[in-house]
Amino acid sequence: MSSKKLLIVIGVLVLINVILITTVIVGFFYTKSIIDDSMPVNSTEPDTKIHEISIYELITSPEEYHNKKVRVIGASSVKFESTYIAPYQDDIYYCTDNKIWLDIGYETPLYNETEKYDGEYVIIEGTFDKDRSGFKGQYRGAIKDITRFESWNINIMYNSAICGNKDGTYSYTITDYNGWVLDSVKNTEDILEKQIVTTDVIGMTHQTGTKLSTRQTTYYDLKNSKVSEKFTSVLAAQSSYVIYADYFDEKQYVVVQSIFDKSEYYAAYEITNTALIGNDFDAECELQEDRCAVITYLSEDGKTKTDMTIYFPNKKAE
Repeated sequence: MSSKKLLIVIGVLVLINVILITTVIVGFFYTKSIIDDSMPVNSTEPDTKIHEISIYELITSPEEYHNKKVRVIGASSVKFESTYIAPYQDDIYYCTDNKIWLDIGYETPLYNETEKYDGEYVIIEGTFDKDRSGFKGQYRGAIKDITRFESWNINIMYNSAICGNKDGTYSYTITDYNGWVLDSVKNTEDILEKQIVTTDVIGMTHQTGTKLSTRQTTYYDLKNSKVSEKFTSVLAAQSSYVIYADYFDEKQYVVVQSIFDKSEYYAAYEITNTALIGNDFDAECELQEDRCAVITYLSEDGKTKTDMTIYFPNKKAE
C-alpha cells in the first residue's frame, strides 16, 4: 500500500472516531437535560418566613418573592383607586412608578382603618403577588392578605446608624427622639446587627464568635428613653418581648421576657434532649406574626429536628 493511500485510511479512521465521540457526548448532555427538566425545581414546602426587604427589592426581583410573606417600609397612599406603597413620600408627590399596589379594597374595614395613614410612612406585612398590577395595571406587583399596616417613624433609621471606620472597626451612637444619647460605642471589632422591633424600639447585637452565647443584645426605646438589660443568646424579639436561650439548674431553657421590665412578664420553657451543652444548643426561631414563636432545635443525635411553639401573653392557639 502506498503512503498516500495509508494516509487516506488513517484520516478516515480518525474522522470516524471523532464522529463517534461527538455523538456520545451530545447524547449524554441531551439525556441529562431531559432528566433535569423533569425534576421539580421548587420545594413543595410552603415558605412561611416573613422576608424583611425593601420596596426596591420587590420591584427588581419580583420572581424571588412571589407568593411569599414580606415586610416592607415606605410611604403609603390610601385613596380611592390609589392604594399603594412607595419607597419615599417624593414617589407619591411626583408620581414615580416605584409603587406596589396594596390590596385593601375600598371602604372595607381595613381601608377605613388605614385611611388615616395616607401620605405617611408605614410598615406593612402581607403576601407579595408579582402578577397583580392594581388599578389600570400601573403598579409593580401587589401585596395582598395584609396582616400588618401600622404607622412608622422614619426617624428610627437615623437615630441608630452604624458607621464603618477606616481601620475596619465600627461605631454607633443611639439617641432618643429628643436627641439624648442612650448609648455610644466607638471602634468595636464585633460584628454588629441592628434589629427593628417596633416603630420605636430597636435592638443592637454584638457578635464576638460563632456560638449562640456570643450574641449579646441591648434594646432601646427611642420614644420613652429606655435601655434594656444586656441579653445573651437572643433568638428573636417581637412586640414588647425578647426570646433567648438560658441555662440554669443544669437544664436548658428558652425564655420569653418583657424587654424593659422582667417583672411584667417572664416565662421559661425547658428544652430536653438537645445536641449541645449549655445555652449553645443549635436552634432557630421563626416568628408567626405577633401570636407565637416556633423554636426548632436539633436533638442529641444532631439529625432530628424538634419544634416547640411558644405563645406570647394573651395569645392562644387557634
